[in-house]
Amino acid sequence: ALVLCDIDYFKRVNDHFGHQAGDEYLKTLAHTLNQVFKRETDIAARYGGEEFVVLISNARQGAALTLARQFKREIEATRLFFEARTIQATVSIGVSELMPARELGKDTLVSRADAMLYEAKNRGRNRIEVFAA
Repeated sequence: ALVLCDIDYFKRVNDHFGHQAGDEYLKTLAHTLNQVFKRETDIAARYGGEEFVVLISNARQGAALTLARQFKREIEATRLFFEARTIQATVSIGVSELMPARELGKDTLVSRADAMLYEAKNRGRNRIEVFAA
């Protein structure tokens, strides 16, 4: 499974609080990501800008969605205090689960998660969309 998340309206965080505050928020989000997706086989990484990705291997059906929901709740509850100001943000998340098969291209998991991320954004943000095969 692959979980792809994007901080909603992150440009506003940078514009309103400054890039140093934005960088601190990115670090806070990364820490939270590693607290939720903590199996030794889970691989979390910054995917670019304000996007993060988690590769979850050998997990039962629905495990990625369960963890994505937990992560979303944790982020909603997170408050970063930076230079006497409070920063709070939400995330949009795309989840793709599939069983490996030869007929599927190597990019299928990523492209499906990416499509679900954009679906979450188009449906109002601060939500999770799932592609399950």
